[in-house]
Amino acid sequence: MPLARKAEMLSYRVHLADYLALRDIQAQAIDDLMALGAAHGDMRWVASALLAQFFLAYRTGRLAQAFVVGRRGAEAAESIDYARAAA
Repeated sequence: MPLARKAEMLSYRVHLADYLALRDIQAQAIDDLMALGAAHGDMRWVASALLAQFFLAYRTGRLAQAFVVGRRGAEAAESIDYARAAA
């Protein structure tokens, strides 16, 4: 499977698991997307994973972690001009 397609499928899995509150599946998909982005130097995937980590931490009441991850995600997204994730 092409890398871009794999990242897209992981992103869909992250969002679907978030909507259904399947936090273990969500966390695993986020980790997989982060690893894929880091391994292949794609900051868009890393920024997306950080944004998803922010939402997961926020939704599970880990507000301090959400703040830290949100800041990292915004900085990563801004560095590549990825407005959706930076916002």
